[in-house]
Amino acid sequence: MTIRRSRRKVTVTATLFRAAGDRLLLCRLGEAEARRTRVDDTVELSERLFLKGIDAMVFLDADGTIRAANDAFLYLTDAGSAALVQGRSFADFLSRGAVDLNVLLDNVKRIGHLRHYVTRLNTDFSGQVTVELSATLFHDRATPTIALVIRDSNLADATRIMPGMASNEGLRNVMQMVGYATLRDIVSETTEIIEKMCIETALELTGNNRVAAAELLSLSRQSLYVKLRKFGLLSKDAE
Repeated sequence: MTIRRSRRKVTVTATLFRAAGDRLLLCRLGEAEARRTRVDDTVELSERLFLKGIDAMVFLDADGTIRAANDAFLYLTDAGSAALVQGRSFADFLSRGAVDLNVLLDNVKRIGHLRHYVTRLNTDFSGQVTVELSATLFHDRATPTIALVIRDSNLADATRIMPGMASNEGLRNVMQMVGYATLRDIVSETTEIIEKMCIETALELTGNNRVAAAELLSLSRQSLYVKLRKFGLLSKDAE
C-alpha cells in the first residue's frame, strides 16, 4: 500500500487476536521489499568503498580519536595494521599536531563539514606526505562521529592559489617584473604576497578566528595583528 502524505510504499502485516472479548487486528507497517533491498545495497557498497576505496578514509570520535581507518590510510601513513592506528589521536599523524586537529574539529563542529583542507601527514617512518582532506560530522548518533576522506596531493596542489583571491593579481604583477627589476626586488615582493596569502588562508580555514589563525601560522597574536594592519586585512571595527 502507499502512504498518502509521503507517497512511500509500505507493507502491512495483520495478526488477529482477542482482547476483552473482542476480535482485533494488530497491524504492522514496514518498508516495501524493493526499498529495503536498495538500502541494503547502499550499506554494502558503502562498506566496500571503505574497505577497497583508493582514497584514505578515517572515522574519528568527537575528540579526534581514531575509531577506524581503511587500508588506503594505512598505506598512506606506512602504518603496520589497523590495530596500531585505532585508539590513537589523529593529531599523531598531523604535521602540526594538536593545532591542526583543533582547527579541523572546530570547523567541523561549527558548520558540520570541512572541504579541501590542505595539510601534511606524518608517516610511521618519519616521513611526510602532503594531503587534502574533507570532513563530515555525523551528530545524529549516540556517539558523534567525524568521517574523513583524505587524498594524496602533489606540491602544486598544496600551494595552489584559491580562485578569486586578490593575491592572483599580485602574482601576475610579480611575473611582469621579470626583466625590469633585480631578482632581489622580485623575491622581496613575492615574499610579501605569499605572506598575505598564507594569512588569508589561515583566516579562511579558521572562520576568521584570529587566535586560531595565529596558532596555525605559529605567530603570536600581537605579530598577527601587526601583519593584518600591514596588509589592510584588519577591519576598522576590530581596531
